Amino acid sequence: MAQPPALPMSLYGDHVRVQIRVVPRGGRDAVDGLIDGADGPRLKLRVREAAENGKANATVIRLLAEVWGLPAARLRLVSGLSARNKSVAVTGEPEAVAHALRLWFEGQSFKGLPKGSP
Repeated sequence: MAQPPALPMSLYGDHVRVQIRVVPRGGRDAVDGLIDGADGPRLKLRVREAAENGKANATVIRLLAEVWGLPAARLRLVSGLSARNKSVAVTGEPEAVAHALRLWFEGQSFKGLPKGSP
């Protein structure tokens, strides 16, 4: 039986860290699903804003807060401020946050799997 794909998140002491890939000037603000990056799985996002003066980063936080149903104050970029690959910390009780994110990720498609995989 095939194992489910790894999720792009890790538990830390006081937060869960989610690995993302951002496409600035992507034509729309949207979650494009999971991708299999060279350094592991990532959640791919596209944002309308350009990567100038933190505009795209602010949109990333707003978009994730919206799709996860969380206040934006619970999210912060912890790495990749000027890169496409970023890490987002989601604060709260890590086990509860991880459980909620796992449920959310179950509804996402994993673009790194070949067609026809379970």
